[in-house]
Amino acid sequence: MSQEFLTIIVILVAGFGFLFWFVSQKFSALQQGSADEEKTKDIVNQVFGEVSDKVINQAKHILQSDKEAIYKDTEGKRKAIEKLVQDLKVEIDQRQDEIRKLEQDRNKKFGEIEESIREHRKITTELKTSTQSLSKMLSNNQVRGQWGERIIEDILNNAGSRICSGV
Repeated sequence: MSQEFLTIIVILVAGFGFLFWFVSQKFSALQQGSADEEKTKDIVNQVFGEVSDKVINQAKHILQSDKEAIYKDTEGKRKAIEKLVQDLKVEIDQRQDEIRKLEQDRNKKFGEIEESIREHRKITTELKTSTQSLSKMLSNNQVRGQWGERIIEDILNNAGSRICSGV
């Protein structure tokens, strides 16, 4: 882009140099007669007008080329950004699905923990009731004695059955 521009500038400078030389040659030839002076001005104006038109057309051509290059570059960047946004959207959707699954799993685990706590409360309540019953029973001497006798009988029966079975 800048090489083309420099080339055009060099051509224009050379053209203006040639034009200046040409006009100065014509001007020196025309100085010989004042009638030709008016013709020289017309020729100079005509040549400068043609050169100006060519310079303007070249500048328009260069600017159009630059405009097209900028448009192509912008279009490419727009497409790249759109792809990046689409990729990010897919990634975000995947992460949201993962988060939903983790949330469901967490809720399930909390439900299991809550159920386990309920079961432990129930067992604790039953143990409390059993302990209170046992405490009441053992506070009575007669009941405590009967319970002790029962335990000893069970131990002896278990020991006797093991001896008989050869364990």
